[in-house]
Amino acid sequence: MKTMKTLSGVLLLSLMLADATLGDIQKRIIGGKDCNDKERLYHVRIEWLNGQGFHYQCGGSLISDQWVLTAAHCRPTENVIKKHQFVPHVYVVLGKHPGSGHVKGPVKIEATDTHVHPDQHDIMLLKLPESAKENTITPVNPPDCLTTPAKKRKTEDSGKTSELKLGDTVQIAGYGGTQADSDGNRVVDVSTTLKCAEYEVVSCYNINIQQSIKKQHIFCTKRSKVDTCFGDSGGGVVFDGDQLYGVHQGGFLIACSSPGIVMDVCKYKDWIWKTTHIPTWEIKP
Repeated sequence: MKTMKTLSGVLLLSLMLADATLGDIQKRIIGGKDCNDKERLYHVRIEWLNGQGFHYQCGGSLISDQWVLTAAHCRPTENVIKKHQFVPHVYVVLGKHPGSGHVKGPVKIEATDTHVHPDQHDIMLLKLPESAKENTITPVNPPDCLTTPAKKRKTEDSGKTSELKLGDTVQIAGYGGTQADSDGNRVVDVSTTLKCAEYEVVSCYNINIQQSIKKQHIFCTKRSKVDTCFGDSGGGVVFDGDQLYGVHQGGFLIACSSPGIVMDVCKYKDWIWKTTHIPTWEIKP
């Protein structure tokens, strides 16, 4: 199993080796900026605790006071467990951004209840054993996944759809790497501040994507000189402010060379609702 090499960038999307397995894909963001103090308060850090202490792995999004949505490859894999000879504990860190004075935090909570998609798609729910309400963090909003044909809608927006379309601008955030080396390879590091970056939805056609990923529900993103890096995996991809339309899955080794890959949350909304029973995530006719 090949491991991903260095990724450079602060926050956007393209960080996965085409022949790497899901467990090898941690990434970060390049070409972004510091998120402001009022945005992305629902962004969480996912860290592992092993014999050497806490280790940053991925990002995630708080979708209710007790549930976090992230990428499935952010959990300890069998290879990691064999290497360390024990199962690392998975912790969710709330309130790291923007820091004290804005929310009660940061607070580390161990996530002991893990739900990976039943078809082993790269999307995962973590249930916290205690509510995050005391942290005064407002969860991210679910996507507005309208699928009703436009001609049947009796609204002033007739002819439009709430699903993402090519060219739409979305935003990603993360604590992943923010640099590339002289060869364009992303450099593995961890940003001390949460980075935000914007990019456009593009076609996934003719992109060299791993076959196992092609069978999942994805969309792709890209913008010149913007990319994700190691550590950005699992972070939320939002549209129209704070509607969670995607979970960052990965990209390619060379920074800014190819589109990033995003798990399409609209296609998993029913599974999220049936697993969590969060009222705002229920799909209504």
